[in-house]
Amino acid sequence: MTRRPRAIALLLVLVLLVTGATAATIAARIGVTHALARDTRLHARLADDLRAACDGPILAWLQTEADGTVLPPDVRQPRVAVLDDALVLAGVPARVRITAWDQAGMVPASASAALGLLVATLPPDARRARDALRGAAPGLDALTAARFPHPDDDRPAVGALLATHNPVPATNPRQRTGAVTINVNTAPLDLVAAVFANAGLSGVERIRDARAAGDPAGLQSLSLGDQDATVLLAGRSPAWAVRVDATVGRATSSSWLILARTGSEWEVLQRLVVDR
Repeated sequence: MTRRPRAIALLLVLVLLVTGATAATIAARIGVTHALARDTRLHARLADDLRAACDGPILAWLQTEADGTVLPPDVRQPRVAVLDDALVLAGVPARVRITAWDQAGMVPASASAALGLLVATLPPDARRARDALRGAAPGLDALTAARFPHPDDDRPAVGALLATHNPVPATNPRQRTGAVTINVNTAPLDLVAAVFANAGLSGVERIRDARAAGDPAGLQSLSLGDQDATVLLAGRSPAWAVRVDATVGRATSSSWLILARTGSEWEVLQRLVVDR
């Protein structure tokens, strides 16, 4: 009988030790959680700042490199890796990626029925998205899912196939919206072939061979079709979509920009937050 109180006392001590250890563990975890939360907020702010600082490199690329872009003839989307750099911010590993998609290398979301051969190059999900975009204000934010392409996507998202700003919308009511532009140096070859077929032209092979060699097609701007289905074949683009992904620590800030040529300068027409 004398052992029972001792056993109970040892059990109480054990309970107190476990309880104390558990409390200490919880307190430590709370401290770590608060520190992680502070770090996460800091990283998020730094990622936002890094993303905002990318306008300069984007404009520099548009001014100096964009017009000379030639993509291989077998591309599925008119995508260009503009920048992919690793750096350190406030002692934290960071990465910034800038990726551009040529609006003149896609099927226009506003393409008329007379340009049906262009629309026929789209997969079914992009055709449904085109129907949803018709009549809406230009922008991928009119769609609800799978809209923004990612630089690592092998299968193009809707935003890599449908141009929301081709033709570039008029900036004032007195301006007339221009013609649809297809860049023969960046558009997937099946889209270029569809334009040629729509106009009853031949010569796609010359464009394919030039691009396979890394050379521009050397095509002078050519207007095809009538008033309801005018397509301008060109070797450069009047508008680009650009995605920026800035990562600091575990935080990533992403945006989708539409930039259009205004004379000799480039102007940001739209800036959207990329949802994940």
